[in-house]
Amino acid sequence: MSPAESHFISSRPLSYFERSWLVSRGIHGTTDALPLITLGCSPATPIADNDVVLAWSVLRLRHPILTSRISPQGSLPELISTSARTASQAIEQAGARIEFSIFDDRDQAIEALRMQWEGPNPTRVVDIHQDMHVIWQKDATGSLGHYVFGMQTVHYQLDARRRLDVMHQFAELLSAPWVAQEELDAHFSLVLKTSLRIPMSIESNFPGLVVDADDPEQRRGQEVYERLMGGAAVPPCGLRYDGPVDAHDIAVRTMRHVFPQSTTAHIMRACRAQNVTVTRLYQAAWILAAIEVGREQFGDADESRNGLPVHDGSYHFSFALPLDLVQYTKTQPIAAPNDLDVSLKIVWSPSLISIPHSLSVGQDADVLLWDVARRAKAGHAALTQSPFFWPVIARFQAFVESVLIDQSPETALPFMPLLSSIGDVSNVLPSRIIARPGRNSHGGSSNPKDIRVTDMYIFVKVPAICGLSHVWTFDGRMTVQLIHNGRSVSPALGDKYFGRVVDILARIGQA
Repeated sequence: MSPAESHFISSRPLSYFERSWLVSRGIHGTTDALPLITLGCSPATPIADNDVVLAWSVLRLRHPILTSRISPQGSLPELISTSARTASQAIEQAGARIEFSIFDDRDQAIEALRMQWEGPNPTRVVDIHQDMHVIWQKDATGSLGHYVFGMQTVHYQLDARRRLDVMHQFAELLSAPWVAQEELDAHFSLVLKTSLRIPMSIESNFPGLVVDADDPEQRRGQEVYERLMGGAAVPPCGLRYDGPVDAHDIAVRTMRHVFPQSTTAHIMRACRAQNVTVTRLYQAAWILAAIEVGREQFGDADESRNGLPVHDGSYHFSFALPLDLVQYTKTQPIAAPNDLDVSLKIVWSPSLISIPHSLSVGQDADVLLWDVARRAKAGHAALTQSPFFWPVIARFQAFVESVLIDQSPETALPFMPLLSSIGDVSNVLPSRIIARPGRNSHGGSSNPKDIRVTDMYIFVKVPAICGLSHVWTFDGRMTVQLIHNGRSVSPALGDKYFGRVVDILARIGQA
């Protein structure tokens, strides 16, 4: 590569984590995500398609991870990103990756996108050899000022909160197109003074994730991990399968519930009063739902059918939850990212919770709920404060990878969904977009468009075995959802489990 080319091309080998995600996503794109936001803008100041292309072109220059793709050449796959060499080329390349369309009914359009994403249509499986594909839709007449923006993403590029950060930046640029134009012009006035660089891998930023069997400290960490995961070897409790398990027979179902602001506020206050987070309450709600529905549907004694085997007098539940390494460890990456670094900082963390069978019988439901939430909190604190945090986390990634890859019927044991608690996203995706006034392309003054983010959605491809549940708060409203394979867990049973979780949270929100 010549020195001139190095300004426009950046590549590096895929890290172990990235290769693991690549393997686990398989041919169906398991864990690939389609985040969507709905936007509102005054019909008097519509968002032009040209401004959409301009905004996306700037973000592609701002974040090389958005133009990254997998290069199949060589013995090990590489992550490679190629930057535009001129402003006109940047506009052209960005426009080629945007799928424009119109709709008559926005809710119906979102439902159509969900069905396409979750269905077997191979055109909605992300092509990892191409840079990111995005979706832009608007109402057919323009009289409503309604829009939909979505990004087709693979998990090793961006995690949930950082996807929303990118979407927020996109909406800001739409609000003030002159800012986008200024940044585009500035980039190409300095293009030969800076080199394109793909963000470092998560292992490079957090070396503790690298497993070294020869390191004495890591060998002790291995022993701690084996003791911890010994709980995962006992018969697990959770949601049960009532249908056939076939890795190639997947009918994705998404169930979603949005609590009103008043109910959400009550839930938040209850969590503060009990000194637990919403994440731990949500975990506890899933455990109670599994116990209650399992007993109601199949009886307390029939452990082979109710998904509630008792081991040493207790129920044992095993969760995998995403953990933000920056947020939870307060450890800054080696190459401390600036505000524009949106690359992956998320790993899976284990949460194993044991509930004495005797405690679950005859106990007031709310007393049991908060007891379980506190057990979850204590377990999480023990993990994050452990001197062996890094060895445990490093080894747990391989465990989750094996679950996602091994989709054989023999592994279809009772399970708890992978639980993604995104938190209150208002600080990364505000409902009202604020941009600075500036000058338009004709030299006159311009005021930013008044753009509102009215809602957000997350659609994910899930494997035949296991499921995924989200919880987040946006604009003061808490959203919970369950995504699972409707073949292996029937719609009727999936609805019962998820409906019970919603009922439990609603009860807390009305107390």
